[in-house]
Amino acid sequence: MKGIQSPAFVMGPLYVLEPKACVLENQTCVWRSRISDGECQPWHPIRIASNPYTQRVATTEFFSLETLCSQDTDGVNPGQDCCRAYGIPCGLRRYQELWCQPSDPVEEEEEEEEEEKKKEEEEKEKRKKEKKKKLDERTVTAQTCTNKGRTCQWYGSAPSCGGNEKEVGLWNTYNGRSRQLVVSTELGSKQHVCGSNSSWFDPKSGDCCDKYGWSCLSGYKRLWCYE
Repeated sequence: MKGIQSPAFVMGPLYVLEPKACVLENQTCVWRSRISDGECQPWHPIRIASNPYTQRVATTEFFSLETLCSQDTDGVNPGQDCCRAYGIPCGLRRYQELWCQPSDPVEEEEEEEEEEKKKEEEEKEKRKKEKKKKLDERTVTAQTCTNKGRTCQWYGSAPSCGGNEKEVGLWNTYNGRSRQLVVSTELGSKQHVCGSNSSWFDPKSGDCCDKYGWSCLSGYKRLWCYE
């Protein structure tokens, strides 16, 4: 008696999806399947620690590719280049996620002369204040909140509550702005995060707990604050 054939052979030839790199906001990205590591071979999960693509910015789990590419859904439209690079749906759950390489912080070269260095620092501080003023004017909306004097926003809205895989406290440059992942409800509910005895977050440091919004049907929310 012949053995039972795998679904790949019953349904036809096995398609191997080689991830095609694309560009979003000057960051190199690739579509990957959470359970197939970008190829149509299941049970190979993405290994975050050794994977250069460490920030998830879009997913077709809750919305179709057409929906994502036709409007600004959950704050991220994959863009024309990454929409074209989507390829064949892969994996048992038939959805893919767009993972991008985070931008590295730019280190400024030290000036040889102390006087020039001091002058540069003064100019830098002046530009930083001007940039912060313009940034605050541009980013303060009904969805933003404040935390320790910084402008912040919760990202993730039901049902599409994705998350950033970076550790809490690390900086990330996105859209030319430096933001810090302050807290996430991945491991605890809003009640835990915003509780009076919370060791994760000080609810009295601003109004972000009041502006959390609706809870997610699945997934979680994360609070990003600008520098």
